[in-house]
Amino acid sequence: PLELHFRHLVGPLDFSGQSRQALGCAVPLAAKCGAKISLLHVVQPPAVMRSMPDGSLPVPVNTDRLVELAKERLEEMAA
Repeated sequence: PLELHFRHLVGPLDFSGQSRQALGCAVPLAAKCGAKISLLHVVQPPAVMRSMPDGSLPVPVNTDRLVELAKERLEEMAA
């Protein structure tokens, strides 16, 4: 049987149930191999729009706040 040995796993998370389930599988695998896990979440800036279809201007999004919230969620999941 083929045995895999990992030193470092990357866990991409979008905070969906599927990504949480994948992390739940990665944790015991990392423990078995003595590997480190790094969690990864990408904050995508919102698309820039000149105006909404009704002519109104879009509400600006605070990207810094999105990053802050993602960091908080990642820290909770890493605990």
